[in-house]
Amino acid sequence: MRIGVGLYTPEGSYTYNASELITGCCTIKATYALYVIREAVENDIDIYTEKLTYQSWHYNSGSGNIKNQAVGTQYTIYELLQKLITISDNTAYNILLSKFTLEDFYAYNRSIGGQSDGCRYGYASVEQRYAEWSKIIEYIQSDSKYADVLYKILDDAQYGYIEQGMVNQHKVLHKSGWCSGSYTGAGDVAFIDDQYLLIVMTDDRKTRTPRTDV
Repeated sequence: MRIGVGLYTPEGSYTYNASELITGCCTIKATYALYVIREAVENDIDIYTEKLTYQSWHYNSGSGNIKNQAVGTQYTIYELLQKLITISDNTAYNILLSKFTLEDFYAYNRSIGGQSDGCRYGYASVEQRYAEWSKIIEYIQSDSKYADVLYKILDDAQYGYIEQGMVNQHKVLHKSGWCSGSYTGAGDVAFIDDQYLLIVMTDDRKTRTPRTDV
């Protein structure tokens, strides 16, 4: 059982096993959403009007609901980003990747010290997730275009494993991820009350089940 933890506060930080690469699952999608928004701004792309088409090769049997829609259905970039984060739609991820490529995304992600393995999901350390979320937080707290969109979809994200373990109510923006089988893991990154960043990543190699209980 591998666990990585990072708690970053205005008063200081606490980390445990923060440099080891652990299964990242869908936690990578938060940073990918940031990248897409940055590209849209830089290239003058209107995320509310520009549409991408669901093709058969975009299909992913995992989380999400676009997989159940007709091939040929068009979605705005905003709709795809919303589904990518709020319900962790894997098919939305594939559709976005047809325009905002994995290669280009990783060129950006490596430049900020984030996950660097070039995988759709892959492995990351707590330190890498911290580097990524530092940029996410910087963006959502700025007056940059679509900063409000990124804030809202992270606020609306479901499957909040960290939030589910809290006793009291807090403002939580997050992106979790889990997967079972040969690629197993469960993790969550939560930005709490607009000031605390908590990262928990796990990989149970014995049972090969996602340990959201952690």
